[in-house]
Amino acid sequence: MDKNSAPGPDGYNGVFFRHCWDIVGQDVVRAVQDFFQGNVIPTATASSLIVLIPKKDKISTFSEFRPISLSNFVSKEMINSIDRKVRGTNVVVKLDMAKAFDRLAWTFLEAVLSKFGFSNCFINLILNHLRATHFSVLINGSPKGFFQPHRGVKQGDPLSPFLFILATEALSRGLKCMVAENKMKPYWIGPVGQSVTHLCFADDILVFLNGEARSIQNFKSFLGLYQKASGQAINFDKSSFGCGKTSLARIRNLERLLGMTKLSFPMKYLGASLHKGINRKNYCNGIHQSFDKKLSTWKQKI
Repeated sequence: MDKNSAPGPDGYNGVFFRHCWDIVGQDVVRAVQDFFQGNVIPTATASSLIVLIPKKDKISTFSEFRPISLSNFVSKEMINSIDRKVRGTNVVVKLDMAKAFDRLAWTFLEAVLSKFGFSNCFINLILNHLRATHFSVLINGSPKGFFQPHRGVKQGDPLSPFLFILATEALSRGLKCMVAENKMKPYWIGPVGQSVTHLCFADDILVFLNGEARSIQNFKSFLGLYQKASGQAINFDKSSFGCGKTSLARIRNLERLLGMTKLSFPMKYLGASLHKGINRKNYCNGIHQSFDKKLSTWKQKI
């Protein structure tokens, strides 16, 4: 109960209910229970006052006012109860792609290159390069076997990272489209914050979304379509998610919907340690030590 809330038509705000809860508490609880059992809210409880708030200092037309409804405190608490039940907490999903470079479907890569507007001549050059690939396995210094792959891009080939990034752009744009079409609720940063849907670096993928059930289900369905089309496979046993402070029941529900376990902070992403809360200097100690180790190795070679 927000003690600073504005009073409605009945004149009572949160301060009154806090101080007089031992007197009115049981009546309020019964009223809320009746509402959730499907009973109609009394008109006196559901009524609101419309107040016109000016949008700027000098007003010349009614369109320059913003209407605000001042509802009775009890009716607002009823609606807030529904909102708290249905809205999800912020969720960060860390996807583990199984053998990402080796599984990329050539038909998917061809379709993506075509969508990007590459010429048929260029696409054929790329596909001919991939189809001409044959592998032998070095065993005790001697090549054994001779076989041809039917999917994937070669790791170590200078062209492979670019082809993989272009193919992964389909995942990136698909996530943006899901948010634009309101199929996936975005991660809530704040009223003035820049919405972030995901971070991708090759096959290291973080997805940011709201934990509402419909949003999670649509996200899982989209991942299924992406896996089927691209040949990629998400290792759900190694994938995980993080979320804000919430109940154990909601965490269990998220684990069931996502098919993965909740991660614990700090977590690693691209070598950086991610922590909850305020960023502190000591969080970067691991990165500094890694840099120092690399630099000392290079100095020895000079």
